[in-house]
Amino acid sequence: MKRLQDWSGLKLGFIGNEADPNRIMTEPWSYIAEGNIADLLRLSTEASAAGWTVGKLAKADDGTGFLLFKSPVGVTFAKAEAFANRLWNHEFGDVKYGRPPDRDGASLNDQ
Repeated sequence: MKRLQDWSGLKLGFIGNEADPNRIMTEPWSYIAEGNIADLLRLSTEASAAGWTVGKLAKADDGTGFLLFKSPVGVTFAKAEAFANRLWNHEFGDVKYGRPPDRDGASLNDQ
């Protein structure tokens, strides 16, 4: 697209490929987090304070664990992204994020 724009001199772009920030999400965003317990406890506290639903924390003997959490039901994209951006900026330590598997065992990212 860049080469076509440079060659033609036209301003090109995509229309409608972004979500309306004020639109209500039809399905909540669900995540699974993996990391050390202290970071996951902090994440759990902050997620709850942001109105997200936090599941149980699964702990391993080596000091690591997993945490399931999801965005509030009926929230706008802008409201959900405010906390999600904190996840991607690694504000909660060395935590890795993924999508939890669905009932069939497949990751939601695989669909």
